[in-house]
Amino acid sequence: MLSSAEILTDAAFLVEASDFLDMNSIDAEDSGDLAIPELRGAASPAYVRGGDISGEAAINALKLYREKEKLRRRKQRQRIKDEIEGLRRMSDELSLQLKNLKL
Repeated sequence: MLSSAEILTDAAFLVEASDFLDMNSIDAEDSGDLAIPELRGAASPAYVRGGDISGEAAINALKLYREKEKLRRRKQRQRIKDEIEGLRRMSDELSLQLKNLKL
């Protein structure tokens, strides 16, 4: 039977893992469906003033936003991969130390 401390430790791990996945999950929506957050909604100053942004400028802004978003996601994926690799190395080291202690 599990002690309450073990249950709490497991629960804390699950909550932390859930938070990590929530923060680092990639939306399933197509990148073509992305909208610039600053231009969403009718409260945007450009839309309220009657559209001071030309169509071409809006397209360029959207393209720039998408490129920045791709770069941000790429960097985020690399950080996650690096973190996982570091954790694997640490796990290997700890396993080796534990094995040496048992001998």
